[in-house]
Amino acid sequence: MMTDEPLMSGEAAPPLRMTMPGRLIAVLVFVVVQAAFNGFFGVLIASEISDAERHGQKLVSPALAYTAEYVSFAAAVLLVVSAILVAAGVIWGRNLLIVLEAVIIVNGVVMLVSGAPAAVVGIVLAGLTISVLLHDTVKAWLDFKAYHRRVG
Repeated sequence: MMTDEPLMSGEAAPPLRMTMPGRLIAVLVFVVVQAAFNGFFGVLIASEISDAERHGQKLVSPALAYTAEYVSFAAAVLLVVSAILVAAGVIWGRNLLIVLEAVIIVNGVVMLVSGAPAAVVGIVLAGLTISVLLHDTVKAWLDFKAYHRRVG
């Protein structure tokens, strides 16, 4: 049976279920790990700023250091929020996550041009995340969730 309409006998049909695609689960786990690393880097930056101030050292660019710290924490929060929204089946959460990953790709390209070859890993992983979020099975699952949220 393909609908939630009542059966011939008058009893309600069991509700349709669609499980979250495995590739989406893997990407959401990766995004949470990515957020944890962003938070960790924010803590490291805060620690470096604190150590420099405690020892009377001048930072080369205090504004840049504080900006990097806050951006790192903000990215961590936004990544977790978008992962939660995607897990709940909210389509705009997927769009937010795609934008965040695109920003990570741009940042990786800047780092790569600046001489950090390890940035390739971040670029590839962000690209894979975007490709999974744009995959047909993920879109179908999000559409299914959105439809059932509207229907009730």
